[in-house]
Amino acid sequence: MTRDQLASLYLCILQSEHCYDEFADLLERYRPAPGGQRESKEAAAVRAVLNERVVAWLGRRIVPMDAAEVAQWREIVVENRVPVAAPLRARLALVN
Repeated sequence: MTRDQLASLYLCILQSEHCYDEFADLLERYRPAPGGQRESKEAAAVRAVLNERVVAWLGRRIVPMDAAEVAQWREIVVENRVPVAAPLRARLALVN
């Protein structure tokens, strides 16, 4: 996901309760692979639906979120914690 797309998604889920609720629901259903293992077929299917929904919300094509990006969003939205990974902190700083 590009910085511009990330910023658009961030604003979308902040401004639309419906989009946020659906986003959170899909993230809740996403089960990241433990410790460097390969993403399960079920998790990949949820991620694919999530990327399709983001396209619908933004009204444009996006660079699809990969497993790591979805796992990071899951930590923020579902688990209510911001990961300590520097790349995500830098991305979130660009949105503000």
